[in-house]
Amino acid sequence: MKKAVLWLTVAVLSFGISGCDSAIPIPGLGIGKEAEEETTKEETTEEETTEEETEAGAAADDYTKYNAYIDVNNMMLDRLDFVIGSYFDDVDFQEEFTPYEEDYWCNSLGDYYIETIDEAYALVDQKPEYPELDKAYKELYPVMRELMEDLDAVHEYTDLKSYLDDDYAKGEELHAAIWKNVNLYFILSDTFYEEMNEVADEQREIDLAAYKEEGLMAHYYSMKVLVTAQEIQSAIYDQGVTDENIIELDIEALRPLYNQFVEEVEECLKYFNDDDQLAKEGYYGISSIYTSALKDTKVSLSELFKRVEEQRPLSEVDWMSHEAIPRTGTIREFESELSDLIDEYNRL
Repeated sequence: MKKAVLWLTVAVLSFGISGCDSAIPIPGLGIGKEAEEETTKEETTEEETTEEETEAGAAADDYTKYNAYIDVNNMMLDRLDFVIGSYFDDVDFQEEFTPYEEDYWCNSLGDYYIETIDEAYALVDQKPEYPELDKAYKELYPVMRELMEDLDAVHEYTDLKSYLDDDYAKGEELHAAIWKNVNLYFILSDTFYEEMNEVADEQREIDLAAYKEEGLMAHYYSMKVLVTAQEIQSAIYDQGVTDENIIELDIEALRPLYNQFVEEVEECLKYFNDDDQLAKEGYYGISSIYTSALKDTKVSLSELFKRVEEQRPLSEVDWMSHEAIPRTGTIREFESELSDLIDEYNRL
């Protein structure tokens, strides 16, 4: 089963670019031609303002559907992937229902995540249209929803240890339903990820260009560092290197992206330390949590390069705690810090 790279896409929660407000003049009180001209000016200004407000509203609506798809994408790569994994940690990945131990268990999803996919599905036929992505989600949604409901049913069933009451009868029934959908889900989700990434790549280029043109450089660099960090993450994945064979990572091939990332981090910190710039961009009361997450991500990548340069594989002692607490200078630590950075970016 192919494992998708975590957090390939970044949510754009608000665009933050709009035209200047236009004041509407108070109507004149004269009579004759002067009053008529004043009224005409007022009507024209009102029409122009209405058009500006409509355009601004349309721009905001453009992001509603996009962000709904991003939320689904990130939920699939994070929570749903985790819950599916928790089920098959205790049950053999095969058609026949075979728990590894007498007691088995599964994590839950819950109403929040069901609502996340429902909200996106309610927008699927609305504008803007993403023909291939919309089609992919229409095919994915019913399969994914059934799978999520069945996994939650397993959680409730195993949490109460009801399998001790019915000799695993419902467990077999739920496993059959999960098996029917999970393999189809993997196929359909791959298609959805591919289409989502294409749309997200296009949208990021549009956003970056707009931020730069408007002089919103904190917006620009906070997005740019994530784009570059994710390119590095994908490049590591493409090399087929994990923490098990980390010293085989070709860091020289990654060096240009690494240098670019370092430069972008420095620029990003410069703008996030400029109170006037932050005020200009509407970033009021920004805490140090985001900049700390940015620094931690950069440090984790630097430590990763250092480990490879020094050819230091993880020791047996390292592996004893690595899953719970990623060791310094590892791919897992870099991905963990990057995930935290994306969370903080989405809270900006």
